[in-house]
Amino acid sequence: MKTWIRLGLTMGLLLPVGAAWSASLPFEDNFESIGATQLNTAPSGWTELFGTVDSVHSPDYSITCASGNGCVDLDGSTNKSGLLLSSNEFNLTSGQQYKLTFDLSGSQRGGLSPTDSVLFGLNNASSNASIASGSVLNLAWDAAYATYTLLFTAASNENAYIFFSNVGPNNNDNIGPLLDNVRLAAVPIPAAGWLLISGLVGLVGFARRRETTTAA
Repeated sequence: MKTWIRLGLTMGLLLPVGAAWSASLPFEDNFESIGATQLNTAPSGWTELFGTVDSVHSPDYSITCASGNGCVDLDGSTNKSGLLLSSNEFNLTSGQQYKLTFDLSGSQRGGLSPTDSVLFGLNNASSNASIASGSVLNLAWDAAYATYTLLFTAASNENAYIFFSNVGPNNNDNIGPLLDNVRLAAVPIPAAGWLLISGLVGLVGFARRRETTTAA
């Protein structure tokens, strides 16, 4: 009995109070690979479909990025905004919670495109079925950068990709909202969670030991 209790306590003590399991980081891109503005060109690590996006190097076109000098105009320069997809696929683990965050601002170019809307999320890499999605609607051209978050729990082990799309009546005017600092990470389990798990391990061991002793 004492052996099982010591095992549970030891496992709990391996994690100091306030510590947390280090979350894995499937993906992060601040678009600093954009060394010069490239119209109708997706940044490195991304693909565009059904239209175009612009890789922007600030301060070209009087655009300011959220951090550094690189960001993406989600409405390219072909009068047809594209669907921006991450080129890499990410392995999601069933039951694990994930957090997608990104910075988004208005077009920053006067009232030429008064408002824009953006759809975003993750799709299954094989079936293209939606895993999780969200939207930012009627984003004003002068809206400052804000950080948006999408929390979801993977329902199964699957490969996924991230997507962003400028939608709505103004999505084909060559002036779109600006995307920066995309990050996908697994949500860490707090230290208290691990302590609870380790405690349960100790209790299970104690119960089994007690049943064996009783039978004897």
